[in-house]
Amino acid sequence: MKEKFTKYISNKWINDLIQVLFFSSLALLFSILKTTIPGIDYTAADFREIPLIISLIYLRNPFYTLVISFLVSLNIDGVGTFPGNVIMHSVSLFFTWYILRYLISIKYSLYLKTLLCALVVIFYYLVLLIPSAIISFKLTGVVEESFINAYKSLFILGRFEIVATTLISALYLMQYLIQLTLKETNNELVHHKTNLEELVKIRTNEINLKSISLEQKQKEIIEYNEHIKASIRYARTIQLAMLPPDNYVDKELKNFILYLPKDIVSGDFYWFAKTDKYIFVVLADCTGHGVPGGFMSMIGLYLLQIIVVENQIYDTVSIANELNNRLLTALKQETTLVSDGMDIAICRVFFNDKNQNISFTGARSSIIYYSSENKKATQIKGDRKSIGDSSRPNVYFTNHSINLCEGDCYYLFSDGLVDQNNSLRKKFGYKRLMTVIEDFADFNIEIQKENFLKTITQFKDNEVLRDDLSLIGIKV
Repeated sequence: MKEKFTKYISNKWINDLIQVLFFSSLALLFSILKTTIPGIDYTAADFREIPLIISLIYLRNPFYTLVISFLVSLNIDGVGTFPGNVIMHSVSLFFTWYILRYLISIKYSLYLKTLLCALVVIFYYLVLLIPSAIISFKLTGVVEESFINAYKSLFILGRFEIVATTLISALYLMQYLIQLTLKETNNELVHHKTNLEELVKIRTNEINLKSISLEQKQKEIIEYNEHIKASIRYARTIQLAMLPPDNYVDKELKNFILYLPKDIVSGDFYWFAKTDKYIFVVLADCTGHGVPGGFMSMIGLYLLQIIVVENQIYDTVSIANELNNRLLTALKQETTLVSDGMDIAICRVFFNDKNQNISFTGARSSIIYYSSENKKATQIKGDRKSIGDSSRPNVYFTNHSINLCEGDCYYLFSDGLVDQNNSLRKKFGYKRLMTVIEDFADFNIEIQKENFLKTITQFKDNEVLRDDLSLIGIKV
């Protein structure tokens, strides 16, 4: 009896307490931060409601919203009073919890659920939070103007917060619903597998008595296969949405991108980021391809955003080390048999008039640059260690500095390019790639892309891609 009680406490109550403290702390942190968001006249405090709304999909009991309301009201930032803020958030979060729970449980399409969740966030502000704030402020004597005037003032003051919170919360809820759908699909697959095994046993005993019709079973398998393919195609849509737009750095860098997945979902990904001083260009090849590689690419994109954009780590070696440590921790590879990871090329671009200085760090990935002066392509190899590889603790990542002049080019590529074979089982190889680069590098970037794609297509002929294939070319 005592063991059951201890297990119940550790598994449920402590877990609930951790979630309450986590989301409350996150909301408090946002409300305290006064960092101005680059490009707009708002601060991080305008995102303080996001953790509160996201917490509603994890809390098992609506009364936890009262605890969260109490904690987040510890910092009132000069607006209202502590009791007023507690009342405002308690009422708003309590009712929104029930609405979100209902939306998640109903059998609507993913897009419709996401849209309804976005409307719920707007409802949270316009119908619950703002009116509750005004009422609580009036009860505590903070606001003396009329309800309508106060409502207009708060709405105008918080319109950016409402829009930003709605978009970010809706995207997060969409991602949560996708995970929920994938989990349900996985359970269905396991259940279907069990049913199929039982069916095989029954059919084996009956096959000596009568012949069975395969047509219906074949139709069911085809329909089921189409269902799985449709899910994977949707996963590709999500993956492409996570990648930066092709024209994201067009103003700063003349570039082209070839992105050719072996399957519907790719294990390769590329990533760009811009700061006041640098532009970052990253190309990664995750373990495997298809759905497993796609999941790894999502992890890589998320970790790079945290490391470079949020934590402002700009040294390429430090980025590689931090990415390696975070991936080892995320996949628990030091304590499990998991050996997944990624080969990655990280470039930090610094502009010096019309020239560029490239700081390059590679994890089992190379960079090739072309000098327009001597018409020669040069390869710089990365370190012989992948991101997420715990078997080589004594291999360290290194930095390579490359100074390029106007007209020079540099290229990042995944090993799917050099490992691609033709009908004679010959690989494309590094030597052929260097020759092709020297032939094409003097052309403008649009013609280069066409020529590379045409060359790769002609080389592989009718052979299928053996791996995901990616190539980024940049002309100084």
